Amino acid sequence: GILSRADVARVVCFATSTKRSEEILDKLMLKADKKGNGQLEYQDFIQWIYNIRLGKFSEDFNPSRILAATSPAALAALQEWFIKMDMNRSGTVEYSEYAVSCFMVDKDANPKTIEEDFDRMDIRGTGRVSWTAFLRFYGQLLDAIPRPLEEKVHLVKSKSIALSNSVENALVLGGFHLITSVEHVQQLLESRFSGSEDEALKVLELDSNSTLSVPELLRCLERRLDLPQGTRIDLRCLRMVCSGLGFGDASTVQVCELVAAVQRHSHRSR
Repeated sequence: GILSRADVARVVCFATSTKRSEEILDKLMLKADKKGNGQLEYQDFIQWIYNIRLGKFSEDFNPSRILAATSPAALAALQEWFIKMDMNRSGTVEYSEYAVSCFMVDKDANPKTIEEDFDRMDIRGTGRVSWTAFLRFYGQLLDAIPRPLEEKVHLVKSKSIALSNSVENALVLGGFHLITSVEHVQQLLESRFSGSEDEALKVLELDSNSTLSVPELLRCLERRLDLPQGTRIDLRCLRMVCSGLGFGDASTVQVCELVAAVQRHSHRSR
């Protein structure tokens, strides 16, 4: 009976561009969150989208009563999108395929959101998402968008077309590349942190007391490691690198400790 800001954000991000999603979300929550507690309670939600006195939905809302999972048009659009994400034609979408698909369509996509969305589909932790799990997740997202079914089908088709165009451009121009190799990331870190701690911190433009979450560390590394244009580092891969360097499943990393751990690993490898 309660929608958190994160729940609403998931729907907003799916229905809009990443660049505008935070702006739209802020305006939406300001208008709908009557208590200002970062949550939408059922009564808040009803008052926001439905004028009880007039007996009709607000003008911005025109929800379809047809569930996506029961609509042939929605099913066809979602299945086409799923097939395009399944780049190795295995019948499932692997994490790297899902991440690449998200980044290729939206270069500003949030790695943490990508990981969270994949985990919501991959409830068994296999690293693969079946068509059934994909349909359940995205069908629910579509059902949560209070617009006509035709608009929601068009939304899915536009994402599928954008992915196809991005893949074609990448093949022609050598566009997007996602680093998913632990060894590759380790080598990148060692190549830039091989000098003194001060030199390494200068590369990162951080001080020795800086503590970052792994997603924040990812963004920092992508900005400062002089990666080729169109190259991103996989968040899960970076988590594995941090774990291998002795940080386990820690949610945050102190930068000076990371630099020291990378240098120790580099010396042992020689």
